[in-house]
Amino acid sequence: MLLAHASDDVPSASDVRSLLRDLQEVRAAKMRTSIAGLESGVDGVMSLLGVGAMELSESRGFVTGVVEGVRKLGASAEASRREEEEERGGADDDEPSDDDMGI
Repeated sequence: MLLAHASDDVPSASDVRSLLRDLQEVRAAKMRTSIAGLESGVDGVMSLLGVGAMELSESRGFVTGVVEGVRKLGASAEASRREEEEERGGADDDEPSDDDMGI
């Protein structure tokens, strides 16, 4: 913000801009590395080692989109499971019902 409105007052403004861009690229690379870990992670667990609050806040839109997508997939899988269960008669044959146990 200072560079946008008072770049004349900042010594070496172009160097400062360059350093800020480099810092942003390093932060983005850390997030990409963490996201790439999802593919090889255990059950979709993402490691956030070395990722700070600044990186998370910059990627908030992406992360919330991914979480929403995973939530929808889970809801869809649950709906499919319930439909299959209803088609089979509502109960698994493996588990004894209350009637089978004499209750």
